[in-house]
Amino acid sequence: MQALETIVQKLERGELRLEESLELFQQGMALSQQCRSVLEHAELQVRTLLKSEMTNSADATAPSSSPTDDDSADTPTLL
Repeated sequence: MQALETIVQKLERGELRLEESLELFQQGMALSQQCRSVLEHAELQVRTLLKSEMTNSADATAPSSSPTDDDSADTPTLL
């Protein structure tokens, strides 16, 4: 990220020759794509962790599917 910021600063000054500007622009675009890829990967990891946490949280708060003694007392017995 620091390298990309340095390139932007150099380009914004406008003191470079055209060839140097083009070369730095290409380097900046490549660095920008790398940063975007890192960010997308991080976002995917966060989404995965949040989804996993939500699933675990829902599982922990969901009522048990097996009947307990209290549940059977409320259910009428058929003869």
